[in-house]
This record gives sequence, C-alpha cells and structure tokens, in this order.
Amino acid sequence: MNITLPIQFQTTNADLDKIRADAGNPDLTENDVVVFGKTMVARKDVKANSFYFSRDSLIAAAPSFIGKPVNFDHEYRKADGQIARIFDAFTEDKGGVEYLYVRSYAIKTESDA
Repeated sequence: MNITLPIQFQTTNADLDKIRADAGNPDLTENDVVVFGKTMVARKDVKANSFYFSRDSLIAAAPSFIGKPVNFDHEYRKADGQIARIFDAFTEDKGGVEYLYVRSYAIKTESDA
C-alpha cells in the first residue's frame, strides 16, 4: 500500500517552536526541516478492532502522539526505519464527527540537497 503525505510549504513560527522542542535543537530553521501536512489517524465514527473511539478518547489521546516516530509501515523498526516525527496532534469536529490528526516533520540531510 502506498501512502502519500502532503508537504506543507509554509512553516509558521509556532510550528518551528514545536519542532525545535521535539528535536531538542533550538537552532533549527525553516530551511532545515520538511513539514508534512495534517494526516488523519482516527475518527469517531469508524469501528476499529471491534470498538468505536469516543470523542473524549480522541481528544485525550492527541497529546500522546507528540514525539512519536512515523515509520514507513506498521512494522516496528529501529530508528533507521523512521521517516518523520510527530510534532503536533489535535482533533477537529466536522459535522458531529471528531477526527484526530497529526502533523509531522523530517530534518533535511545533505542528500536532500
């Protein structure tokens, strides 16, 4: 299965502050990172493993995603399989359905030039 993450071309100061805090590097600039747009992780009205997520559980779960790795697939891998890290997680209500989204970033390397 192929998954495409949208890339956000404008990075706000608030985004950079969250990324710097997660990366432990206060000197990172917008040119040092690639920021991916929001990606849906879960929603209230979809049955997953025989149960539904409640609105409150999605809201409570959002902060626990921050700092977690984004891997190429669902298999657990050591750090070299990591393609990004989550720096922001939040919920949105759309027509009575609560959605849980995350946003992630990757630090550019010399090969990205």
